[in-house]
Amino acid sequence: MTNARVLAARGQWPIDTPFAIAMGVPIWLPYPTEIRATPARAGWKAVAAGSLLRRTCGNSAPDHGAREAFHPLGSLPLGRHQLTFHVEIELGSGDEIWTGKSMAAASDFLPGLLWAGDLELAVEIVPTLHDVLTATHDAALTTVVRRAFRIEMDDEGSVELIADRERVPELDSTMLSFDFDLLENGTSVNDSRHLLLREPSVFVSRSNRAKWYVPGAYSELTHLSLRVRGGSRDALHSLKAERYWDGEFVIPLADLPRH
Repeated sequence: MTNARVLAARGQWPIDTPFAIAMGVPIWLPYPTEIRATPARAGWKAVAAGSLLRRTCGNSAPDHGAREAFHPLGSLPLGRHQLTFHVEIELGSGDEIWTGKSMAAASDFLPGLLWAGDLELAVEIVPTLHDVLTATHDAALTTVVRRAFRIEMDDEGSVELIADRERVPELDSTMLSFDFDLLENGTSVNDSRHLLLREPSVFVSRSNRAKWYVPGAYSELTHLSLRVRGGSRDALHSLKAERYWDGEFVIPLADLPRH
C-alpha cells in the first residue's frame, strides 16, 4: 500500500517542522473510497483521504487533493524512526461506482471495509531543511524555470500568470514555490501573491495560476512588471524533490501578449 502512495512520506525531515505524510486514493480503487490512517504514536490524530460519498463538484477536486497530499502530524526528535499507522480502506456509496475504467451500477458493489492493516514508514529527522533539500539558483536553472510561465492580459486589465510543469519536465526533481510582486517603476505596489507549483496527481493538476487586476492608474504598462522570487516556503510538500529554486527574475508587462 505504501508503494501505491496510499500512505507516503519523505525519507528525511527537518526537526523544526512538524512531520507530515501524504495520502491519496489510487485510481485502481473504486470510487468513492475513503482511506483512514491512525498513527500509533501518542498525541497524533487520525487523517484521511478520499470520501465515502461521491463528490460532484470538479472545481473543488484540486483543493481536496492538495489537502490530502500534506497532513502535518507532529514533531519528532533527531534520529531514525519507524512509524506505524493503522490503515482502513472503505468503499462508499452512490448511484454509480467508478471502477478505474468505467462507471458501474452501485448494485454491483457492496459498501464497506475493503482492507485494514498496519503500514510502516521510515523517516530520519535531521537538523535543518538544507539537510533535506538543496537551494539552487544558477543561471541555467533560472532560464528553465522561466520557461514554465506564460502570462496573459485581457483588455479589462486582468493579468494572469500561469505556471505549468509540463512545459519544464526537466524540473521534476525541483520544488517550485514562488512569490510574486507587482512593480511600478521597479517599486512594489504592495500587491503580492504566492504560488506553489505542486506535483501532479489524480486530483492536483500540473497548472497553477496567480491573477491580478490592474486598475486604471496602472494603465501605462511600460511602468509595470512582475517580480518572481523562488524560496523554501512549502518546499516539503514535494515527496520527491531533491532541491528547490531560490532565484529571482522580473517580467515586464509591456512585453506580454494581450488577449
